[in-house]
Amino acid sequence: MRQPFLFPFFPHIYFVKTLICRKLSLPNFDSEINSMKADNTILSYNNGSVPPQYAYRYQITFSVKEGNAGLQVFTGYGAEEKMVLSEHKKFSTEILSQLLSILIKKEHSVKNPTLVGGSLRIIEADTVKIIIRPDDEDGISLFNRFLYLYDKDFPDKINKYLNF
Repeated sequence: MRQPFLFPFFPHIYFVKTLICRKLSLPNFDSEINSMKADNTILSYNNGSVPPQYAYRYQITFSVKEGNAGLQVFTGYGAEEKMVLSEHKKFSTEILSQLLSILIKKEHSVKNPTLVGGSLRIIEADTVKIIIRPDDEDGISLFNRFLYLYDKDFPDKINKYLNF
């Protein structure tokens, strides 16, 4: 197990912290970080402020218990919103686990706090919620890996149903 930077110089502190966690039945934060498991992981995308005829959003819910992922695609806004696609398919829970281990290590990074607009991407896994800003290239790359897990031709699938 990889130890935090401080602990190679003070290994007894790491050992004591681990013992305290076990004795008090507290979760050991280091093992939680390296082995995150989520019952449901939800990806959400909203294409931002655009005229209603071009507005769309989608959501993918990965359910580990069932081994299925569900995709829902919507067009429009508010009362005018309508579902254009709803489907389910199997996915690899092992790959999801690997992606979750990357997600839990991801920090909320804001490169340009004055940036406005753009498409909103959100990844939620149990209590972890990561909002990916349009200028976060690493976050967008991770989001796209989740999309690829659902379907390797995901962009083509979405474009087929949106037909703008």
